Amino acid sequence: MEPIPSKLQSINQVTRELVQCQSIEELVSKALKAVREQLNVQVASIFLFTKDGVIRRVGIDGVDKEGYEIDESWFPVEEYEPGQSFSGKAVPRADAESEYGEPNYSNDLQNYPGIINRDIYEEKLGNLKRGISVPLNGGSSGIVRKNVY
Repeated sequence: MEPIPSKLQSINQVTRELVQCQSIEELVSKALKAVREQLNVQVASIFLFTKDGVIRRVGIDGVDKEGYEIDESWFPVEEYEPGQSFSGKAVPRADAESEYGEPNYSNDLQNYPGIINRDIYEEKLGNLKRGISVPLNGGSSGIVRKNVY
């Protein structure tokens, strides 16, 4: 197991690289690559808030059930209201005590209630096992969803 100081140094290096990005597209691409490398997951997605207050997927990186890379054109518009489906559960709702969301984790996505696009994901990925949605910070940012299938 990697020692904590080494993990922190790795996270700091990723943060330094992301701060230097010149566009959202570059930032999303680098962040997704880092998530997949660091966590060794099948799929990682990044969602950002729209002007309408929903979160919309702005990037996805991963492989399908056959091992082929998932193209950005697959399921091109994926969005959720705060509190909706698996990804939206990490987003703070208007009635929440804090403006910060809470990580949402499941070791059993097969039986997780209320996953709106379950069939779409199962068809592409083969099955759903584990996942985590992590808010980056307050209500004006986005979330990172890391799916482990």
